[in-house]
Amino acid sequence: HSYVTERATFHQLKSDSHVKVGKGRAMLGDLIGHPFGAKFEVVGEKLVLVSGTAPELLPPSMEDSALDDGGEDGVGGKDNRHLHDGDDAQELGEAEISAMRAAGASGREIVQALVANSATFSEKTAFSQAKYIKRKVAKYVVEMSARWPSARAVCDAVLGKDPHRVHGLRRDSLGILLSLANAGAHARVLVLDGCAGLLQGA
Repeated sequence: HSYVTERATFHQLKSDSHVKVGKGRAMLGDLIGHPFGAKFEVVGEKLVLVSGTAPELLPPSMEDSALDDGGEDGVGGKDNRHLHDGDDAQELGEAEISAMRAAGASGREIVQALVANSATFSEKTAFSQAKYIKRKVAKYVVEMSARWPSARAVCDAVLGKDPHRVHGLRRDSLGILLSLANAGAHARVLVLDGCAGLLQGA
């Protein structure tokens, strides 16, 4: 299962501009000076540069236990058959999480706190631990990055948001058009574009 929802939008980068992310907004000026593809977490209205993926959210005290069982259910003597993963297994309630957010805690810090306050996390298999973290990351961590506006990336973004605007032109069809037209760098090509400039830009 995929727990991550991705959305692409177009914005002109200015030091004082904002973008809507999730239920809040973030300052795009924090992207200035960083390369395309750099990953940021939205903390309040700030963009904080981050690196790594879900496994690095494991607290140091639990990193070894997450690897000891070999990464497969039942390997290393661990399994989940006797675990009762109910509401009482998590000591951190919504009130505490809201207080952490109000104090400026990042989504990653909240996930770390949830892991540390789970009575059953250390008893789970590595597979179940990773699955648990992915669910919490999807719920509490909001990340974004600036992508190079390649023809492929722009085509995918527009097609996903408003396919009628580009007459349903997919990346593969766009590639075929460019190939058949022998369009490349420094070529002089006459273009009749009815796809909101996507074909001309490519």
